[in-house]
Amino acid sequence: MIVQMKTCDSCGGPLSDGFPFITCGRCLFGGVLGPDTIVEDPIQVTPDQPASRLCTAGLFPRRDFWEKFDIIEKVDSGGQGAVWRVWDFEFRRVVAMKRLDVKALRSPSAVYRFLAEAQITSQLQHPGILPVFDIGLDPDGQPFYTTQFLSGETFAKIWHEARETQGSRVAINRALELMLRVCDVMAHAHSRGVIHRDLKPANILTGPFGDVRVIDWGSAFVLGTDGAGVEEPFVPINQPPIQTGREEAMHDDPDSPLSTKISGLPTTVLFTAPELLSGQMGQLGPQTDVYSLGVMLYELLSGRPPYTDEAGNIPPVDQLKEWIKDGVLKPVRKVNPKASRDLAAICEKAMAKKKFERYPTMLMLADDIRAALEIRPVQARRPGLVLRSQRFAQRHAGYVLLVCLIAVLVAVGFSVSGRLRRQRDVALQVQALRDGELAARNGHWREALRHWDEAEAAGYNDTITLGLQRAEAWTVLNQPDRSGGELRKLMNRSDLGPLRGSVFLNMGDFELFDKATAPVGEAHIRESEAAGLGHADQLVAEGLLAESAPKALACFQQALQLDPYSYTAHIHSLGMEFVLGHHSELVNHIRVFSILYPDDPSPHYLAATESALSGHLSEATAALEPLRQSMSESSWNKLALGYRKVSEAAQCFNIDQYLTGDTFDSQKLYRLMNEAGALITASLPQTGGEAAQLREPNLPCLEHGFLDGVAAVQALGLPFYKDIASAVAQVKSCWLLCPEASLPFRAAAMLEARQPTVGEKSISLLSIQAELFQMAADSSSFLSDVPRTARYLATRAEFELIPRRPTNANAVRSDCLRNIQTASVSQATSPAECGAYFTIACKLGDYDSARQLLDRWERALPTEPEVRRHRIELDLMVGSFGAATQLIDRLLATDPNDSWLLDQRRIVADKLKGLLDSLDHRLATPGVTNKSTL
Repeated sequence: MIVQMKTCDSCGGPLSDGFPFITCGRCLFGGVLGPDTIVEDPIQVTPDQPASRLCTAGLFPRRDFWEKFDIIEKVDSGGQGAVWRVWDFEFRRVVAMKRLDVKALRSPSAVYRFLAEAQITSQLQHPGILPVFDIGLDPDGQPFYTTQFLSGETFAKIWHEARETQGSRVAINRALELMLRVCDVMAHAHSRGVIHRDLKPANILTGPFGDVRVIDWGSAFVLGTDGAGVEEPFVPINQPPIQTGREEAMHDDPDSPLSTKISGLPTTVLFTAPELLSGQMGQLGPQTDVYSLGVMLYELLSGRPPYTDEAGNIPPVDQLKEWIKDGVLKPVRKVNPKASRDLAAICEKAMAKKKFERYPTMLMLADDIRAALEIRPVQARRPGLVLRSQRFAQRHAGYVLLVCLIAVLVAVGFSVSGRLRRQRDVALQVQALRDGELAARNGHWREALRHWDEAEAAGYNDTITLGLQRAEAWTVLNQPDRSGGELRKLMNRSDLGPLRGSVFLNMGDFELFDKATAPVGEAHIRESEAAGLGHADQLVAEGLLAESAPKALACFQQALQLDPYSYTAHIHSLGMEFVLGHHSELVNHIRVFSILYPDDPSPHYLAATESALSGHLSEATAALEPLRQSMSESSWNKLALGYRKVSEAAQCFNIDQYLTGDTFDSQKLYRLMNEAGALITASLPQTGGEAAQLREPNLPCLEHGFLDGVAAVQALGLPFYKDIASAVAQVKSCWLLCPEASLPFRAAAMLEARQPTVGEKSISLLSIQAELFQMAADSSSFLSDVPRTARYLATRAEFELIPRRPTNANAVRSDCLRNIQTASVSQATSPAECGAYFTIACKLGDYDSARQLLDRWERALPTEPEVRRHRIELDLMVGSFGAATQLIDRLLATDPNDSWLLDQRRIVADKLKGLLDSLDHRLATPGVTNKSTL
């Protein structure tokens, strides 16, 4: 017979001419004779030829079959045959006999797989593989072979018991111990070059004493002998392999995906490796069986097979194949979170889609399973030092516990001694912090700095809080360089945490005292608000950024209600009270501030300035007396001269100067204030070896309210400046932000120079002046004389406007009368003011205010002749002729020749005569009967 060689359809190996069919020498199953196959002298097969003649070649009938065997009962059956329990008369023992059915004889592949199973099993010498005792044909011509009879259960039952116990540790450990024996069996088979290809729970038997047998080697694949050391079984096959019916799959559901029959290969689809389903027969190796054991381990751990839907059902075969080939596998712990991490990692490594990612050998898989059972690190998890240490501790819990106990005892000893040291350090820290706090509250800031250093030396590690406290102390001690250094060190730290807002707030406040850094300071204050501040600090931040001075003062005062020791709120509140002219509040606040911060020279300067601006130079000198010891004699003389200049500058706004004919001299004011500032700055005392600095805050409310207004006033003083309306509008706008009287007062005084020197004044300028003076009169001022002087000038300007009938004449007259009435009841109104207001009141017909002014004038200067004459005039105006006559007669008694008094007597006589004539006329009128009716 001549055969043209082809390749095997199953494994791709070469086909050779076997007896009597074309057979694959590698997989034993063979291939299909192609159209180019030439067979010389082929065996003729006719339809009436018995199938056994074709399929049982090489087997011999056992004529002594019934003499040797006694069939007791059928134990199991499948699609291709059955297993019987029989009695062997020769060896006096029970054996298992496997026989092919008659219909299976018509399938050559089934017959030769049956033969191959017997041959392979007989050549594998291992206790876990059932030995073959006999083989042949029974009297009916059916192939059979006998093997050891093993009474027990399959892995399928053990897996079922594990599910019933909900994956108890005992059941899983028992199953894993049995799986280790399977790994040992398969390692032996692999060493002989045999791949089972159909490992599954139904093909593994367990005995009553834990012995394990791997059965059903009919789907086995034998590797080539080159390097494998395995004798190739002689199983000639000339048909392609077909699907193998298995008892479990065919018993209940012939179409079950567990059936080898419908897998397209002599294997069970669910337990088949991806490369086998993809037709890559050249990839067959030990990893194929490793994959099958991984599937079994997955079902053991998760309680259901892999590649199932959410309900745990296995999908149709075609879809199942695609999922296996695509590696669509849900992790074990996703299905069962209670599963062991080690075993889950072993399972997923064994079931890896790619062959090279699985365990190379069964022994390596067994090593990892054994490591999981023995609580050792498994290689599937790529154990590091932490995992190795954890597993070591679990394995040697007693020793670890003993070591830990000893370590605890040693640690307790060290802890006790360390705790004592820490308690001592904590006590020192608490004492130092408490002493520092008390010193600061009592105003002893240098002592507080020393205590804070002691707390830090004792181990107090809140250096951020200490830095903020030190910065405040150096600010109080008027050493801004050191304060700024502390704050800059804090700003450079990245661990400010919840104190970030406080640090940025203090840094921003420090930078506001320098005009160059003021914009950066505003940005830092806004960052502090974004970082989060306490309620008191939040109010301080809002005050520092406030656009109007009253709002800033309100914020600072509210902050002091929440935190009476807030130095920032104190110092800025003092400044706002001074600028806005809240004199009584300022005096009281200076007293409190001096108690809290006795080392801060600020209240002394403020009190001295307040007194000097009020014209009390001696009180100013007394307020500066505590600073005298810290400065030289020359510095003290400069300071005293500076405040004398301040007092002289304040006199520029004195009302008596206006009433005597003097005008506002801005040049003199600027000169005096500049000289005073230079002298005060040059006289600043030395503090702690460093020169003190005169620092003023550049708050937005002062920048946009007061300083911008000053610039507009200076523009009005320029002769060539023509845009008067714009400058005046700027003054008004700034006054709204900082309602202080000197700003509109100076603007109105500047406009006086623009009035015509000859003829009537400009009504437009006069209206602006009246409005600005009225704004100043209705405001407070750090110059106490400004509101009084502004009120009189507003009254005079309004009085001049009334006869010229301005558009708002009624409002102007109302303001004028209101100013007169205010002056008439004010205790600060001087006699000269009374006389000036009296004249205007009489001309406007406000005799009540005129009488009040005259009474006050008279009480102040009872012997002043001018006062008496104004009394006579007022009595004549209101018709008090009797009172006027009595006063005239009393004055004539002292000076009979006073022509003015004699003229006033004649005027009174004429008025009385006129009244009598009018009375006689009315009496002659019909209807009037007597004088009593008049």
